[in-house]
Amino acid sequence: MPWSWFSDWLIVSGRMRRTNVRKISTIVGMIGPAIGLFLLAFAGCDHTWPVIFLCMACATNGALYSGYQVL
Repeated sequence: MPWSWFSDWLIVSGRMRRTNVRKISTIVGMIGPAIGLFLLAFAGCDHTWPVIFLCMACATNGALYSGYQVL
């Protein structure tokens, strides 16, 4: 949700064109979960870090809705 507000602000304020915002959103939405899941592999036996990495992966996945999944 915060990413969509940020994307809307970038478009409405005229700082970026819609095409560029969609490209950046797609990059964040695909690279963010990949990084989170990669770090999850090295979390070890700690109980806190795996939860943080999974939350990061799920949270950044929401940026895809501001990217290529919007018509």
